[in-house]
Amino acid sequence: MPSLKAIRTRISSVKSTQKITRAMKMVAGARLNRAQVRITELRPYAVKTQSVLASINTEGTLAPFEMIFTVCAVSLSRRPSGAAPAR
Repeated sequence: MPSLKAIRTRISSVKSTQKITRAMKMVAGARLNRAQVRITELRPYAVKTQSVLASINTEGTLAPFEMIFTVCAVSLSRRPSGAAPAR
């Protein structure tokens, strides 16, 4: 049977681990909320992009032997020059 000191040390260790876990859950929750807000804010852009790409698609109006190549350029709003950040 473990000594009283070992039991107290173990209880202290478990409490410390619980505090760390609670803090990590709070950070994860904040990140999740932030991501959800960003996704919600991007919805109008996604809808507009979809409608623009749908208007570009002219399927069925051309002869079968003709091909159309569509190029869609997407740029980052935060860093217009330089490399894109790898997240």
